[in-house]
Amino acid sequence: MKTYILYAFTGLIVNNVLSTFWIYVLGISKYITPLLNVPITMPINFVIQKMGVQKIIRKHDTL
Repeated sequence: MKTYILYAFTGLIVNNVLSTFWIYVLGISKYITPLLNVPITMPINFVIQKMGVQKIIRKHDTL
């Protein structure tokens, strides 16, 4: 469930905020913005996912 929430956060919220910034503030084409969003959102997903896995591992080791 956490994975779905994570991808919903980065997929819906972060992508929309970044796209709005690229299009309206910097004037970049709406067809280019997804290419700019991917290198930003992928590391966010990776780091948050790794933090979640580490938390699960630590919880399992203490049991």
